[in-house]
Amino acid sequence: MTAGRSAREPSRPSGAAEGAAAHDPAGMRAGHDAARGTGHTGRAGRPTNGRRLALALPLAALAALLTGGGPVAAAASPAASSTAPGPVATASPTTASPTGGLSVAQAIAVVRASGYTPTDTTGYDPDRTLSVILGMLATSVDGHPQRAFLFHDGRYVATDAAVPSATVSWIWSTDDTVALQYQLYRPEDPMCCPTAGAATVRFSWNGAAAAPRDTLPPTGWNAPASRR
Repeated sequence: MTAGRSAREPSRPSGAAEGAAAHDPAGMRAGHDAARGTGHTGRAGRPTNGRRLALALPLAALAALLTGGGPVAAAASPAASSTAPGPVATASPTTASPTGGLSVAQAIAVVRASGYTPTDTTGYDPDRTLSVILGMLATSVDGHPQRAFLFHDGRYVATDAAVPSATVSWIWSTDDTVALQYQLYRPEDPMCCPTAGAATVRFSWNGAAAAPRDTLPPTGWNAPASRR
């Protein structure tokens, strides 16, 4: 039975070893401290070096918070920068004229929306009572027909005629008047080569509309002088 108990029970230290442990409490404390990872001062009731370090860290953090600096403030900087707002988008500047009329680009868009390609914007001025942009039919393959688009104070009001012309040019303008020139054809003239001269027609703003002050040439191909 004694042999069986020895097999089941762990061996106990000898009497000499027990006596040495009983007379060496410092060694036991050292082993305990080593297991906890801390040192010992050798004086009862005072904190170990590990405990001093553990107390010092919260105090340092508290001091940093009170003074607004230190490691805590530095650690917060990356988080703050990552959530900082980016540049504020600004609205695009307006392209309208100071008087509220259409800019050249906006007036050109009006001409294009009518199915014509702008050919001359020299006579356009949104600050004038009457101005003009010339255009050619967008699907044209020979440069014809053409039209004049009239603007009052930078706002589109009308074309020069109900029927377009073979060619039309801007000649001059005043504040309320635009002068246009039409090439004239004889019945036998090809479209490339008008030989009947040219006619200048003035358009003026009459307070309600842009009206011709001179007679518009006819458009019939059999007319002796036609704008076609």
